[in-house]
Amino acid sequence: FVSIDLKNAYETTILSIGKVAFPYIDKILMNDKGNKSPKKTSVKSGSFNNFDQAVPDFKKITDAIIRKQLED
Repeated sequence: FVSIDLKNAYETTILSIGKVAFPYIDKILMNDKGNKSPKKTSVKSGSFNNFDQAVPDFKKITDAIIRKQLED
């Protein structure tokens, strides 16, 4: 599933800079919705929170976007 907003952000990125750049896509999506990127907070200032953060599978996302583009 690829949202319309993501599709438009992807297309805008390709037209603007000629390549896929996820930080660029993220900025487009955040600016479009008037949202700000989530900030990391800690319980104590300067402390390290021990947690696992999932890393997106960018290849899988890119492949899904390309498949969707080919369907249209």
